[in-house]
Amino acid sequence: MNAEKLFGAVDQIDSKYIEEAIHYKAGKKKGWMRWCAAAACLCIAAGGVLLWKCLPSPNSESGKIENPQMNEATIGQEGVTIPPAQFSLELISDPAVQSDMIGFFIYQGRTYIYYEWIEDNGMTLGEYLGTATGLIDEWTPSDGYVELAGSVSGDFYSVQGFDPTFMLCMKRGAGQIDLFICNTGITLQYGSELYEDRLHLSDNYLSVQYEVRKSWHYSNRKACILDEKGTKIINNFISALNAAEFMLSDDIPLDEEEYSIYDKEICHMYFQMQNGMTVELRLFEGGYVSFRGILDVCVQIPEETFASLVSLFEN
Repeated sequence: MNAEKLFGAVDQIDSKYIEEAIHYKAGKKKGWMRWCAAAACLCIAAGGVLLWKCLPSPNSESGKIENPQMNEATIGQEGVTIPPAQFSLELISDPAVQSDMIGFFIYQGRTYIYYEWIEDNGMTLGEYLGTATGLIDEWTPSDGYVELAGSVSGDFYSVQGFDPTFMLCMKRGAGQIDLFICNTGITLQYGSELYEDRLHLSDNYLSVQYEVRKSWHYSNRKACILDEKGTKIINNFISALNAAEFMLSDDIPLDEEEYSIYDKEICHMYFQMQNGMTVELRLFEGGYVSFRGILDVCVQIPEETFASLVSLFEN
């Protein structure tokens, strides 16, 4: 299979299968289930999907990259810290198996990861900041991870109304824009530090959609639009998000027969923002909520607020 065909095949693999394989927790299912999960991961790897083994962290003085240990997100007095350039999606240990890369580039020592593409409505593109050179692929040695390098190339810009240390964008053909998020090298304590300080959720959303887990899992995309009657409930939900403290998503408690937090997933919420961006949230049993752009962390909101939101969806 040539590179073009391989890339096309990879692009057709739904990210949910990769994502749920990544969050698989061994020991929660019987032995045959563990072997099935391992086989699925191997098939994904053989198909060429990205396995971030460990993108090295930048050295701010030299602009070069240092190879850190495989650190994970940790909890401290100031909140949950996601270390710089933390990509620990290594599903297999065989270095002979190659992989494709999702879009990313390095700017001012931060790594910006592809989030989504949106239509250019004139409200997104900000100041020109630089040009990513590309030059990185799955065979690139660690000393190739330098300033402006990445798996994508092109001019990049700030996003109007958003902190450039968190979000940048690139033009795409046919009037479209790619959004990139820096989701590592950050510490989050309260929900407001993400949902207000970085995403400006309460001030900039135009509408809200939701989609039950089954619809999302089978790619039906049957999202229902909430009407104005749900505005108060939505606003209460956002307030609860802002007030809640962050925790590790891996710390969401699982029941005996559950092997992944996605067994507890209820639905997805889609906040349509003024600039065309979609802030996608995932809701789990127990009042847990995570943002698709930063899956390492979540918050838990009060049971009453969460129940009101779920009831709104069901009705």
